[in-house]
Amino acid sequence: MDSVFYNSRAFADAAKQLASTDAEAWAGIVAAREYLRAFGRAAVAPDEKWHIVQSSFGEHCGELRWPDSEDQAEHPGTAIRGLFVAHPSDEWYVFTLLGNKAAGANRGSDWYDLAVEQSDQTVRQAITALK
Repeated sequence: MDSVFYNSRAFADAAKQLASTDAEAWAGIVAAREYLRAFGRAAVAPDEKWHIVQSSFGEHCGELRWPDSEDQAEHPGTAIRGLFVAHPSDEWYVFTLLGNKAAGANRGSDWYDLAVEQSDQTVRQAITALK
């Protein structure tokens, strides 16, 4: 697939932080991105999830996931998620946020509620800037 991948500043900053603090987790996210690049919308769990229902971009919003569910027990307290929005034709993907939904004050569904809203806002701002 010849899709172009763009990183928001928030994603790039979080990626740099993750790469310097948890090389194994960063390698997992890199592998998930390459899987997405190879298979696009045919990419499936455990590495990717499409149709993030909280997003106003719905079927075009997805997430990278690390660790895989079968490896989760080896990484307690770690559930790295990278949100992205794809163009309907898969011409491009914007990676908006990267974070650990299993750590910090906002976990699980609370993490998604905040992260998806921020992700949607990032994409809306980019669309507005292009007009």
